[in-house]
Amino acid sequence: MGFENHEAANIFPMDEEHVDALAKDIKDNGQQVAIELLGGKIIDGRRRYAACKIAGVTPRTRNVLTADPIAYVLSLNLHRRHLTPSQLSMVGARAREVYDRQAKERQVARKGKQAGATVENLPQLDSGKARDA
Repeated sequence: MGFENHEAANIFPMDEEHVDALAKDIKDNGQQVAIELLGGKIIDGRRRYAACKIAGVTPRTRNVLTADPIAYVLSLNLHRRHLTPSQLSMVGARAREVYDRQAKERQVARKGKQAGATVENLPQLDSGKARDA
């Protein structure tokens, strides 16, 4: 069974340099940490998944729920990775791109809801603002 990466997971660069060593360790000692899935896509564990494929091991996964996948991925990875300032900048830019796209999608959806409304200034059903995220 193959898994796609969640867009939130892709905001961080993948360390492909050590995948072979991880694959050997997984083959020798088993997979120690489950790959986390959100909506059937990998949100954490892309390198573990690649190593399992190389090792020929069926990956162990677990499902997670989160209202904000970007914040979840940032929380998991910002302090456990040793990123250069340019890599941190890239992560911030990628996170911003996802948040901006989500905000635009909410705006379009909101306008679509309002286009058919006969009463102006209806309370908004969406909570939160993009700037808050």
